[in-house]
Amino acid sequence: MNHRALVLAALTLALAAPVAAIDERLDLRVGGGAVVPTGAATDRFDTGWQLTGGVGWAFDQTLGLRIDYGYSDAQLEDNALSEGFVNGSHVVHSLEASVKWTLTPDGPAPIYLLGGLGLYRQVNAITKVSDYEPGPPICSPWLEVCAGGPVPADQILGSRTSTDPGLVLAAGVEVPIRGRVRFVMEVRWRLVRSDAYGLPGQATSRAWGSYFPLTLAVRF
Repeated sequence: MNHRALVLAALTLALAAPVAAIDERLDLRVGGGAVVPTGAATDRFDTGWQLTGGVGWAFDQTLGLRIDYGYSDAQLEDNALSEGFVNGSHVVHSLEASVKWTLTPDGPAPIYLLGGLGLYRQVNAITKVSDYEPGPPICSPWLEVCAGGPVPADQILGSRTSTDPGLVLAAGVEVPIRGRVRFVMEVRWRLVRSDAYGLPGQATSRAWGSYFPLTLAVRF
């Protein structure tokens, strides 16, 4: 069993253990899928994978609250750094709090919308640099690299971490399976506001990361 399956199994066991004793208004969810970058993020990150788990609380048939944790991993694009080709990864730990509005609570497969805020722990790791000659300054808010030139390759290598705010919007459908158990298909749009970077004497710039996490999950 690979590490992705182990993480998903652990999430399932952790969330499923108390399910028999919970209030009917409380639901648990585990799942996974792809994370598709959009906009300028497509020039820096490949499509990645994600695992997610969360808890929801229904105030009534239409309105509820969700708290979701997610782990995602994507590879860097070869040309993510214009000065040279790089290898590495973009890992994100996400914690999102959203309001859930069910549009068709009495339908055979209820459709819902989500909107909320998130906090994102981003880890950008550059493990290899090739076809690079130290020269002009480098400043990439996306990879959290910003230094006056000439910049040696070993100064580009390494892992850099930031914790950034963002917002999330989503739409999904829940297909009943049996009793409380439902199969969930969901697409989220996530916008992350990263730190600003700039070289001395120059204006700063900021990376706005835009992504579509696509999730298949089980809700119970």
